[in-house]
Amino acid sequence: MINFKSGQEQSAIMDITPDIARHLLSTSPGNRKIRYWHVEVLSGAMARGEWRVTSQGIGIDKNGNLRDAHHRLMAVIKSNVTIRSVVVMGLPPDAYQVTDTGITRNMADILGENKRVTDVLNAGARLYYDTQRTVTIDQMRPIMDSGLFETAKELIKFCGTARVFYSSAQVKLAACITIMNGGDADYVMQQYRALCLLDFEHMSAASMSLVKQVSDGKASTRTYKEEIICRALRAFDISQKDSNESGAKPEQIAAAKRLVIDVLKNKIAQPTDNPETESKPNVIEPVKVINKPKKSKGIDDELKELLDDGQHSGGSYMHKSGDRRKYVNG
Repeated sequence: MINFKSGQEQSAIMDITPDIARHLLSTSPGNRKIRYWHVEVLSGAMARGEWRVTSQGIGIDKNGNLRDAHHRLMAVIKSNVTIRSVVVMGLPPDAYQVTDTGITRNMADILGENKRVTDVLNAGARLYYDTQRTVTIDQMRPIMDSGLFETAKELIKFCGTARVFYSSAQVKLAACITIMNGGDADYVMQQYRALCLLDFEHMSAASMSLVKQVSDGKASTRTYKEEIICRALRAFDISQKDSNESGAKPEQIAAAKRLVIDVLKNKIAQPTDNPETESKPNVIEPVKVINKPKKSKGIDDELKELLDDGQHSGGSYMHKSGDRRKYVNG
């Protein structure tokens, strides 16, 4: 079998047999989820003799591990056809993060994380960068480092149930931003779970109001994304737990968008070498979505402690906020 390990970047046009395809796939570090419908399309083209050599090749890193072209190689095996392809060897191991192989990669592919987590990152990043385009991995790094990544993982760990609208990226983003901005994490997570499970017994009046808005058609997955965030922020604000407000005025929506951006901006700018430094919670008066508890630690530190203390999903969830402790049954 050909040795594809190379310390230098080099390329060649080679015959890729089904056996070579199997060997290359066996070296993959598991960095790609497979779209089997795409394999079917490619294998059909190969079987019909429609495959042609293009500049789009097979990527192999300097350690000899496959980093790209998983779909094409699986199609070679399925069709049992030998194809000719450009093979690029000696690539840096992280080259996969910036390559484009003809099928759109989402952030879940790149990070190897649950899509329910990465869709929160995408929603936050698109607001932060004010774009509808796909955010690059380099643009995403500061968003992840802001604490949004870990907060989203904790939220999904606490409640992994998916339900239309209530587990949407925008609702989850509103929950995470509330926590990151100093809100009551216990309350936020309990309300998020109650919404996803439609557990009316444990819903606040504000959460019940959100359910009614969805039932009445005032809010849906087709609603303007920033409006969804605005409505969800109100449901996750413990100071508005008794609110029955159902409106979302333009100035409230704008304030909600500004809140998300400001919280991310403050967290990104926060010095990493001084974990005790914590910016004051952002406050927007129009929707009054921010709870301002006294706290001696940042929420990022608290979430880290939660991770260190052990699992809480299915058991009990412990949250420290300032000098008070809460225990909420899972």
